[in-house]
Amino acid sequence: MPIKEVLQDTYTHFQHSSKRQQILQEFREFTDTATYKLVQHCSTRWLSLQTCVNRYLQQWPALEAYFTIHNESERRGSCVARVVENLQDPLLPLTFHFLSYILKPLNGFNTDFQNGDAMAGHLHEEMRVIRTVMSKFVKMHVIKSAADVTKVDYATRHNQHDDDNIGVGQDARNYMKSDDVTSQTKANFFSKVRAFYMEMTEKMLSKFPSATWPFALGVGTVDAIQDEFLIAHSSRPAYKNGLPLDPYWAAMLKVVTSLQKVRFSTLVPLAFAALSLPHSNADPERCFSSLKKIQRDDRGNLNKNAINALLSLKYNFKTPCFKTDIMSDTCAEARKVCN
Repeated sequence: MPIKEVLQDTYTHFQHSSKRQQILQEFREFTDTATYKLVQHCSTRWLSLQTCVNRYLQQWPALEAYFTIHNESERRGSCVARVVENLQDPLLPLTFHFLSYILKPLNGFNTDFQNGDAMAGHLHEEMRVIRTVMSKFVKMHVIKSAADVTKVDYATRHNQHDDDNIGVGQDARNYMKSDDVTSQTKANFFSKVRAFYMEMTEKMLSKFPSATWPFALGVGTVDAIQDEFLIAHSSRPAYKNGLPLDPYWAAMLKVVTSLQKVRFSTLVPLAFAALSLPHSNADPERCFSSLKKIQRDDRGNLNKNAINALLSLKYNFKTPCFKTDIMSDTCAEARKVCN
């Protein structure tokens, strides 16, 4: 379904025209629709899709009435004609209702992993999200009978829920009761929902590490890791829920034997290697945004060393700049550079 096309065409149509916005406001009053601004969907900020879909559903009566009687609704190739053609497809509102239902848990999962803190240690807990997603279209006894979540045969149609039980959201179920939705439309909708769930599950499983990933980091041997892991159950420091993982493993590094040797000489480096793995593209994007603020047009002569130093200060120096006490020697060195 052309969801992004509908959102973009609708927003663009009203974006720079106060006259069109005024006419839309009249249709809001006529259809008793609450007045809210349309939201622009940004392809590079795909988390905005949920907000855009929900807002479009809320404005649907007014938008449908506006575009239906627009004088360009029959002009082939126009933006208005595309929107009208899509709005007349009964599969479109069903898809919007389904997306409103499924994007909320998915966005919550992705937002968690855009956190700037190390999140690798929470992967095992987040595997439950995949199980939750599977339960929306796969029978529970199939999920429970699998050795682990990666072994579930979710693609076989016999293992999936029938159309009456598959998770599409109550709003979509209510809309299907209208006379506009034919049996063929329902069949097409459920077919697309199953394809969506299977593709999403496959992508989520591909993003999670395999059972052998710790040994692929090149830290220690399998036997050494397993031995220290067993010892850690009885002698590791207590972990409080919500505590960042970095300082916890730093405390683990301080655990020593009676001979003052590091007890977890293999397990701790393995943990640090795992925590350094990027769990999303949010950190690189933040870095690029910071770089744009540092290397501006009026600072184009900055060399790589200066840029690296400034970025390092920004990420590692947590004290606000207005609270920083700058030493006189530092100021003297800065004057030398400027001169």
